[in-house]
Amino acid sequence: MTFAIVLCSTYLVAEVSMPPLRAMAVMASRIGKGEISTRPPAVTDPRVSELARVIHEMAAKSEAQLDRLQAEKNRLDTILRGMGEGIMVADPQGSITLVNPTFKELFGLPCDVEGRMLIDISRHPALHESFRDILSSRRERVEELQLHAPKETTLLVHWVPLVECTMLTGVVAVFHDISDIRHMEKMRRDFVANVSHELRTPITIIKGYAETLLGGALEHPIQANKFVSIMHSHADRLASLVSDLLTLSQLESGTVPLDATSVQVHDTAQHV
Repeated sequence: MTFAIVLCSTYLVAEVSMPPLRAMAVMASRIGKGEISTRPPAVTDPRVSELARVIHEMAAKSEAQLDRLQAEKNRLDTILRGMGEGIMVADPQGSITLVNPTFKELFGLPCDVEGRMLIDISRHPALHESFRDILSSRRERVEELQLHAPKETTLLVHWVPLVECTMLTGVVAVFHDISDIRHMEKMRRDFVANVSHELRTPITIIKGYAETLLGGALEHPIQANKFVSIMHSHADRLASLVSDLLTLSQLESGTVPLDATSVQVHDTAQHV
């Protein structure tokens, strides 16, 4: 009889307790599936109220942590979108894990890049060779890379291996577009070469006629006057070139105020 009473009491207690426990189990399962905004209902049963409180605190902490992670992700996305340099992160197998819009623009890539292999997004041999070298050497590397598509572009690439606890977990590459810099350097080299040629011509003529005069042409006044006139003309040309060079130097330094005036294009073109 006593055993039967205990058994019945246990059954009755279990029947009374099971609905709140089942509700807590459902809440915990929903939270575990990602529904972190779910909160357990208020319960009055002291046997499950502590469990409800723990589940509520766990859900609140998880939600706060996910909010922080989402905020960090949004901040990182904003930084990557605003960078003028291309960023690429790949795992040791060559699978792309992260890129920014500038990288896609430099390589003319579609929107979906993450998850694809590096060899699928670019067939550039130097790019793959550098990637393999970084994997083997595990050392930073800076080099220039010339792209021919989607347009002619000169890139300065900074490779950095990602190493955690002596284990290589990936590679980061930063791509700087230095096409304008290289173009300006070429223009400077061409300019120096052209100026050198333009300076050499009058100097050579002046020197030649001066040597002729010193060699005896001074004894012939008519020829001497002609030579001096030619020397004077080329000296004026040389002075004009030097003046133009000084003006260009001042304009480049930004110390000369520009006075914009209207000109006749036809007259200017004829003068040139």
